[in-house]
This record gives sequence, C-alpha cells and structure tokens, in this order.
Amino acid sequence: MKLVSTLGWSAEVVLYPARLLKPDEMVVFYGPKDDPAIYEAKLKIAECIPSARFVEVQPFSMSDCIKKMRGHLSDDAVANITGGTKIMSFTLALLAAYREEGEIPVIYISTQGDDMKVHRIPLRIGNMKIDFKKNTTISMILKILLSSGSEEMKEWSGPEIREIMRKKYGKNISESTFNSAKEKLKKLNLIMEKKRGRTLYYAPYSSALFFVGGE
Repeated sequence: MKLVSTLGWSAEVVLYPARLLKPDEMVVFYGPKDDPAIYEAKLKIAECIPSARFVEVQPFSMSDCIKKMRGHLSDDAVANITGGTKIMSFTLALLAAYREEGEIPVIYISTQGDDMKVHRIPLRIGNMKIDFKKNTTISMILKILLSSGSEEMKEWSGPEIREIMRKKYGKNISESTFNSAKEKLKKLNLIMEKKRGRTLYYAPYSSALFFVGGE
C-alpha cells in the first residue's frame, strides 16, 4: 500500500496514519521549502520513516500540484489530505476522487488534544457526460489551450483555435460548432473568456488539467 500525504507544519498528521496503515511506500507533498516549520516537520518524518519520499510543490498553485501529484496516485494508494495549504489538500482530494483508473480512498486526521482519529471522507464525483479522451471539439479546445504546458498559459482567439484544429487534428470546425463547445466549457468553469476590442480570447482555468493533460 502507498500512502500519499500533504504536509504542513505538523509531522504527526502524516506519521499517525503511517503508523496505523504501515504503508510499503510513502510520498509526502510539501511547500514552501524555505518555511522553518515545514523543514522541521520534514526532518522528523525522515527520521521516523527514512524511506519516505518528499515532493516539493508550489503550495498555492493548483496546476503545479496537479502536475506533480497525479503521477504518484496508484490503485493501492490512500490519500491523506490533512496537512498543507487548502489548495494542496483540495487538489489531492479531487485527483483521488476523479482518477481515470478509479477513485482511491481519501482520509483526514482529526486532532483533539493528544488524541488523533482517522476519518474516511466519502468523496465521490459523478461521471461527466463528456468524454475528454476522444478528439471531440471540446477536448481539442482544451488540449490546444493547455498545450503550452507553462504556468502562464497562452490565450487564443476562436479563429486561431479553429485553425490549429484544422492543421493539427485535420478537423474543419464551423464557427457555430466551436461556439457550442466553448459555451459548454464555460459552464463547466474550465475556460475563461476575455474580450479585447472586437475579438474574444480564451484561456484555461487550472481545473482543466484534471480532465485533459497538456501536450
């Protein structure tokens, strides 16, 4: 079993479930690295569990957390979302619940004085009606918007996106088809729309990375 945890100032909320579950592998996400309290918590965990692996994330960047956490989730994993920033915990919880291969357990450690308890969070996300794996207009728009792979993703206009679709995917998409797809993405809160002069530009929200990875 693999235990993946978010770490804040308390090493105990990571160590306590590790003592109970006795994982074969442990991965701890932490940030920022220059915080003295987090450094001390890391040191304590490393002393107690030398095999623990630490992965630094940008604690207030959902996109960075998604990119660095996703690859560590496996069928045998348990996600401990107790420590770290809310962005870190929220991202790990959603990745665990919306995992393509099937959700994995999400736990939270409550503390009262010296007493600790492990709680299983019944987090479940219903399947969306959109298949992001296929080259539908919706998935192609997201893939194009996420293609930069950088923190500051480029904005594209509708005509630019349609031209990339034609060149990259061999799809000639009409303006009405494009508009229908982008309206669905807006309702799902996956893309933003900005107007400059008479032209509309589109960019992804970080949440889009949950459904379509950058290319």
